[in-house]
Amino acid sequence: MKVVLDTNVVVSGLLTHGGVCAGIIDQVRTGAFQLCINGQIVAEYTEVIRRPELAIPSGAVSDFLDFVRHRAERVDATLLDVALPDESDLPFLEVAIAAEAVLV
Repeated sequence: MKVVLDTNVVVSGLLTHGGVCAGIIDQVRTGAFQLCINGQIVAEYTEVIRRPELAIPSGAVSDFLDFVRHRAERVDATLLDVALPDESDLPFLEVAIAAEAVLV
């Protein structure tokens, strides 16, 4: 199954071992789910999970970003002309639609 992970899911998964979001990330890492991304999503993941106030261990950050860069499926998203309550969510929706993926 193809998935696009919202940044909040990634943050929660990297911070809470054994939680639902951590389980989703584990499923991505084992290949049960195929993570779909584009440049905007990678940039947001990178910026957010490196924030000092989140205190995500640097090893977890680098492991996740390495995985994303080398094993995630890059998708050329079709730009959508839709208004969302949070416009920063638009790249995630665009990639999910283009990849026919589930947006988590």
